[in-house]
Amino acid sequence: MVVILLCCSVVPLKAAFYTDSLKVELARTRGIQHLQTQEKLALSFYDKGQFSDCLYHARKLRDLAEDWSFSDLEAEGWYMMAKAINRMGDEQRALQYHMEALALHKHSNDALKLMKSYNNIGVLFHHKGAYVEAKANYELALGFARMREQEEVITKLLRNLGLV
Repeated sequence: MVVILLCCSVVPLKAAFYTDSLKVELARTRGIQHLQTQEKLALSFYDKGQFSDCLYHARKLRDLAEDWSFSDLEAEGWYMMAKAINRMGDEQRALQYHMEALALHKHSNDALKLMKSYNNIGVLFHHKGAYVEAKANYELALGFARMREQEEVITKLLRNLGLV
């Protein structure tokens, strides 16, 4: 038996198969499963550093979720768009997108999602040198982390606060 290696690493090959399987799944799903698959595709492309593809699927997620009134998934679309745009170098637009996600998360009253949004907004303000705004957002995130007793996150947020 002869085994021929087709690439240097199995991980990229697995990632490619995973992305291809999601594309097939996307074509055959409807409703919330379709939205969840869009979200998985956006994340898959983000993880592979393919930010323009991530942005494309995050926009699709956002638009479809808005049309179908799934505000939690619409917020996740905004969040993924913010992450991709930020990695593409546009912090100002990333901040706007995180603000859109935050507005939707406020309606859901989900402490973990609010914590994530406030922290991400704080990080972007911090990068801009807007330390007062960064601190205010970190403190809000910390409050939600304490409500949920997220000790690891509390530690990270306290570190963020120590930097401003």
